[in-house]
Amino acid sequence: MTKSQSATPTIRDIAKLAKVHYSTVSLALNNNPRIPLATRNHIQEIAASLGYSKNSALSALSNCRHETESQQAPQLLVVSNRETYHEFKRLKHNQLILSGISHQAKLLGYDSDLVIVGNQADSIDTLKAKAFSKEVSGIILASLHPPFPSLFSGHSNIRLVKIDSAFIKGPGMQISCDNQQGVRLALRRLAKIGYSKIGLATGRYDDLSTYGHHYGGYKIGMSENGLPEYPIHMMEESDTDEVATDKLERWIREHKFDAVISNWNSIPVYLHKSGFAQEHEFAFCSLSLRSKEIPYAGIVQNHHRLGEQAVNVIAGSMITEQSQESMFIEGFWKDGDLYPHLGDIDWHNFE
Repeated sequence: MTKSQSATPTIRDIAKLAKVHYSTVSLALNNNPRIPLATRNHIQEIAASLGYSKNSALSALSNCRHETESQQAPQLLVVSNRETYHEFKRLKHNQLILSGISHQAKLLGYDSDLVIVGNQADSIDTLKAKAFSKEVSGIILASLHPPFPSLFSGHSNIRLVKIDSAFIKGPGMQISCDNQQGVRLALRRLAKIGYSKIGLATGRYDDLSTYGHHYGGYKIGMSENGLPEYPIHMMEESDTDEVATDKLERWIREHKFDAVISNWNSIPVYLHKSGFAQEHEFAFCSLSLRSKEIPYAGIVQNHHRLGEQAVNVIAGSMITEQSQESMFIEGFWKDGDLYPHLGDIDWHNFE
């Protein structure tokens, strides 16, 4: 008999097979209602298949302790350096990321908590102190904007995942939508139906936070389709609507585009309000469709899945100690009106 066959199974063995944290196994085996019933049943079935049995003496002591002290689920911190909760949640993709994190965290028996730190030194120091406490099992950096310090360099014990935060150095897997694949797919579809003068507009921070994959996908995609490459337009979050609109109009007018692709769905809104869109015939293709009501054709990105995968990565790394540098979630094409009749659309419903 091998050592693995003769060894008495432990909750860590169960956790490895169930792909959850060992504290989640402990909660499930004690029928703690914090763990969803389906997850409890799954864990208990694995325990039974391994022949696991709780030590009766330890179990009695544990149950006695739980009468006076509630057992805590492992905690995940979701960190953003936006200035306020409202600023973070006003962006639809952040809402979807957060919903994915919350859904998967609950399924795997974690508590998740959104922490807004801004860039204030005292807030960041508080975050660091909390991150290294025993109560926190993992950190998810969600859609950060530079500058932001590399908090966890040299601390390999910190379970860290970065969502759209590639500029943060140090440990932790980067998870993003596959923007390069999305841009190439959009260009392929547009070229197929006859568009040739296609411009890319994206946010400066957006490209920096995702390895420059919007720009990289544009260069590759234009070359693949035998189309001329144009200077990309970098949107600045600090610009007012008026300044952003003026820059867009000059860029489009200069290059005489017949189509514009962008992950900023606000572009048609800007150009509609200024009257530019009614005077210049060009198509808009979204690289980040998030609402079924948005009438554009483009790439549907699964931001909810990003959040789910971030939790899965943390849970998995706790079990296997294995990690990779990056993970990309592919989007898919959705047909729509490439150049809708702008006057028939209520633009107040869109970002």
